[in-house]
Amino acid sequence: MSLLIPEKQNSNSLPDDVFSYNQHKFYEFVERWYGNDLAQLFSFQAIRNGSHLSHTTVDDMLSVLQYESEDIDKLKSLCCFQLPNNHFEVRLGVKLAINNFIELLNIKQEQEKKRNDLLINVHHLALIHQYLLIKHNHKMKQFYHQCYH
Repeated sequence: MSLLIPEKQNSNSLPDDVFSYNQHKFYEFVERWYGNDLAQLFSFQAIRNGSHLSHTTVDDMLSVLQYESEDIDKLKSLCCFQLPNNHFEVRLGVKLAINNFIELLNIKQEQEKKRNDLLINVHHLALIHQYLLIKHNHKMKQFYHQCYH
């Protein structure tokens, strides 16, 4: 299953807590959203969470399929099709799904950074407002004492 996003959008459908998913929970999520083939590939590559995946590329993820071993052959049967010359070609949907997931994770990271920056700015504004109120109250008290004492 592949969800294609032609360009960056302001929001995406990944859960807000996707970066808290580790190992088993991460692989279950990947399997549910993208399929068993990607879940097995990520597990084999020890991509244990979204942060790991957001720091890699599709080519990095698929490079392991160039090698020969019993375990890799199992991955090839999930992620590739075999050509008449006994070479394997990665299925386009696998490439697109990995690329899509990486893109959505990067968008989610940008959203979280913007949200955190906004929260910091709101907090700073609240502190400035509080400081100005205290300063104003202090000046009002001084004015009151000058007028009535």
